[in-house]
Amino acid sequence: MLKWDAPLDSIRDTRQQGRIPTGATLRAVVVMGLCRLGSLNALGQTQGSSLWSKWLGAALPSPDTIGRVAALIDVLSLRALGHHVYDRLKRGKALAPPPHGLLALVLDGHETHASFKRHCLGCLERTIHTVTSSSVCNWSG
Repeated sequence: MLKWDAPLDSIRDTRQQGRIPTGATLRAVVVMGLCRLGSLNALGQTQGSSLWSKWLGAALPSPDTIGRVAALIDVLSLRALGHHVYDRLKRGKALAPPPHGLLALVLDGHETHASFKRHCLGCLERTIHTVTSSSVCNWSG
């Protein structure tokens, strides 16, 4: 048993007065992942299912709300939840080590953009140079 209800419910986001609990949104995202639904919109198509009222205790939030809340979640508490689940699975011997003794965990994330051009190695600040309208290429191809 994962015993993840308390750690899941302790995760917060930065909304001032959210009407939908963060835990309900996270539970919906977990179902989306376990059912291998490809998007939040695919998850939204399941709003009529009785699963949501049983598991969430409320109706399924809209895809827009789920996305908005997910973007505002405290990342450190989410990492702590992942660590908690991993510890419980490991303790319950659900993660059998391969013969070489090493384990790998792969998480897939979505990145809107990436750049190695930074102000310095220690920060994520970067300077973006744009092209002025007088120097735009007029190639006609």
